[in-house]
Amino acid sequence: MYKLFLLIFVIVFCFNSNAQTKKHYELIETTEKDYLKAKSLNIGLKIKKGRKIEKENYIMTLPIEGDTIFLRDNLVKEESPYITEFKYLGEFTELNKYIVEVIYINDSKIWLIDKNNGTITAVSPYFIVNSEILISYNDPQEYYKNVNIYTNDVHCFKVLDSIKERPHQIVDDIVLASNSSFIIKVRKYYLDKDNIEAYFKNTTEGYYKVNILK
Repeated sequence: MYKLFLLIFVIVFCFNSNAQTKKHYELIETTEKDYLKAKSLNIGLKIKKGRKIEKENYIMTLPIEGDTIFLRDNLVKEESPYITEFKYLGEFTELNKYIVEVIYINDSKIWLIDKNNGTITAVSPYFIVNSEILISYNDPQEYYKNVNIYTNDVHCFKVLDSIKERPHQIVDDIVLASNSSFIIKVRKYYLDKDNIEAYFKNTTEGYYKVNILK
């Protein structure tokens, strides 16, 4: 039996190919009514407390089937070029995965760690998931760059496709509408040419439904 240590061992991340042979989604404009209806369904999975996980000497211990994962904080810059802290958030019991927040100096990620074999899916802290799909996106205060679509592949979620940047739009929220669709709420902004400091002079809301095509 072997033990796994962060920065000492090689963690098994879910492999995602960048190759795209076709677009795996269709995006159509929709309405606030459809957005609110999908939001009321509340079909995303909820984080559950699960087993009690605590750190000892800055090391988090996560038992997996037949083995153990150790995640060690790196809070001293001289020890690592990346100051990293791990925070246990709970579990998605329906997916049999631990949820760990990985905190860097100016950023953070969420690791979904499979409790069977330890495979890790790394996603943005802004995400929604059910048993079939996972949707992640950028900080709502940042530009709308990518909305990433993942599908469940037994031990991890693999990237199916990404919805690329749409000019002058910021993601406000994403809600699941079904196991194969979701709705994006965006803010559309307009720059004031006469006052550059007034970055968001006028904003309006917009809504897009995304149907996933596998």
